[in-house]
Amino acid sequence: MAVHKDFREFVVNSWTSIVVYGCPMFIFVEKLRVFKRIIQVWNKNIFGIVHDRVVGAREELSKIQCYISIHGMNEENYSKEAAAKEKVYEAIRFQHCFWRDKAHVKWLTEGDRCTKFFHSYAKVKVAKCNLNCLMINDSLSTDLVTNANHVVGFYSNLYNSPHQPSDMLVFNSLGIKPSLVRAPKILPIIWSVPPYGWFKINTDGFSKGNPGQSACGGVIHMCHRVFLGCFAMPLGCRTAFFSELMVIILAIEIVSKKG
Repeated sequence: MAVHKDFREFVVNSWTSIVVYGCPMFIFVEKLRVFKRIIQVWNKNIFGIVHDRVVGAREELSKIQCYISIHGMNEENYSKEAAAKEKVYEAIRFQHCFWRDKAHVKWLTEGDRCTKFFHSYAKVKVAKCNLNCLMINDSLSTDLVTNANHVVGFYSNLYNSPHQPSDMLVFNSLGIKPSLVRAPKILPIIWSVPPYGWFKINTDGFSKGNPGQSACGGVIHMCHRVFLGCFAMPLGCRTAFFSELMVIILAIEIVSKKG
């Protein structure tokens, strides 16, 4: 509920409107009891059932998109579709907050921080993950020393290969000094159409093994959802970062050549 733009004002007005007489502790407890009923009614009227809200928003968006596919795209239909997408995003955001409040765990606030909770969680998780056997050269090995030597040797050869530039070398070649900061918050992402008269390129890079066999590609759409084209390129044995970076460079080159 705290994500609603009028929530803070509603709380202040509701709290001050409750009049109770008695000692300070009795007043505080009685106000909380009355305010609980008020906020439950407000929550039902404003949000309703969050899961039904997501379904309804998606159905409304689907109807608008079906209408556009039949009658074509114009500025009015573009605005309606953009507004419907915003409603879907808002409904999903409320649903995410609902499940976060229901979870009653600290992971969403402390899971990625260097706290006692994080280290306790990681310690328990590691204790539950035991590697008892390993397939080496088409044979199953259960010897812990042999398995450990095989894993160390595999990754030592993989990352010490002279043919694989590290991600830091890529940064240095571009004159970029990386700043490793944690994202302030994680948001759900949905695809939205670009502004009217523009086009959008959605890209992705992939590496199986990181480093490993890699590829990249992208899809190009106009503002009225018309498919313009796509591209893909194998990259050989590269890292995931290299693949993500190369697909951006490739997209810029394609746009530059096509004008």
